Amino acid sequence: MLTPMSPLDSLFLIGEAPERPLHVGGVQIFQPPEGADARDIRDLLDSATEVDFDDLAPRMAKRPRRTLTTLGQWAWEPDTRIDLGHHFQKEALPGPGGDRELMQLCSRLHSTPLDRSRPLWEMHFIEGLSGGRFAIYTKMHHALADGVTAMKMMRHSMSEDADERGMRAPWQRRSPEESATPDGPGRGIRLVDLPGTAVRTGLNLLGEVAGTVPAFADTVSRAVRDLGGAMSVSAPATMLNVPISQARNFSAR
Repeated sequence: MLTPMSPLDSLFLIGEAPERPLHVGGVQIFQPPEGADARDIRDLLDSATEVDFDDLAPRMAKRPRRTLTTLGQWAWEPDTRIDLGHHFQKEALPGPGGDRELMQLCSRLHSTPLDRSRPLWEMHFIEGLSGGRFAIYTKMHHALADGVTAMKMMRHSMSEDADERGMRAPWQRRSPEESATPDGPGRGIRLVDLPGTAVRTGLNLLGEVAGTVPAFADTVSRAVRDLGGAMSVSAPATMLNVPISQARNFSAR
């Protein structure tokens, strides 16, 4: 069953290119609780991958689809054969396991586009950090969730109470009521609905684009007249002002 994708979300798929991947990523570094180590956390997350499709969060179990039956529009399709082993992966850092090695690994992971034939997210458990620490790197396509939404999902999987147990992994359904949210199964696309859906999507898209034109024109005008603003037509030549490639580099302090 296919469900329509919003015009804004579909733009993130349309505008993507190998040198311009449109996913967001985040890195969290943790210290295991007293008496535990990274292997205990790894085993805990491994057990959370042994779930049925019905126990998955709807947002995390859908993949993008565009076919003749959708009139070329992007839609969401439940991936009933989702392989959580592909989405949740384990990594280990080479010694000494510092921030530099962690950022090098995350740079490599972030440079790889997400597979559109699968749900558009990955989570990597990274052990080997100095001091017994471990990290989690999460990558999610912007069509699926923005950075704020992704952080909320991570927050719901954690607790400020050190004694609380039974927290759900980000890919697990939090409650039966979650299926009633906009990310749930929803109403599928019917062939008779497609012309109207295509027209509404086109009008919404035109409205969103038209709304940005005045702001963009004002920004260009201010830049040309050297009145300041976020955009400049005469940016200085620096090491950062060059065409981008698919490779990524990150540093952290």
